[in-house]
Amino acid sequence: MSDRGMKKWLAYRSLVEQTPSIENNYAKREKVEKPLISQDEAENINNILTNYQGEALIVLFYRNGKVCEEEIVIKKIDSYERKLVTSSRRVIRFNEIVNLKIK
Repeated sequence: MSDRGMKKWLAYRSLVEQTPSIENNYAKREKVEKPLISQDEAENINNILTNYQGEALIVLFYRNGKVCEEEIVIKKIDSYERKLVTSSRRVIRFNEIVNLKIK
C-alpha cells in the first residue's frame, strides 16, 4: 500500500465537474454595483481632463463588476468617442470613470 503523501483535501473541489460552477459563484460574490458619482465629482473630473498637462493621474474606474485603481499618463483624450487612451495603450471610457486625481 502506497502513502498519499502531503496532499490536502479540498472539500468543495473534490469533484472536477463542480469546479467551474463554484468558481463562477465566487466571481459573482465579488462583483459590486457601479458607484454613482455626484455632480461635483463629475465637474472635478471634467476640470482635470480639460486642464490636463501630461502629469500622472490616479484613476478609479468600474469594469466587469469591479472598481479598479490605476496610475496613468494620458496619451490621447478622444471626446468624440468619449474615451481616454493611456500611455500603456489601455482604453478607459468616460462612463467607466468613478474618480480622477492628480498624483
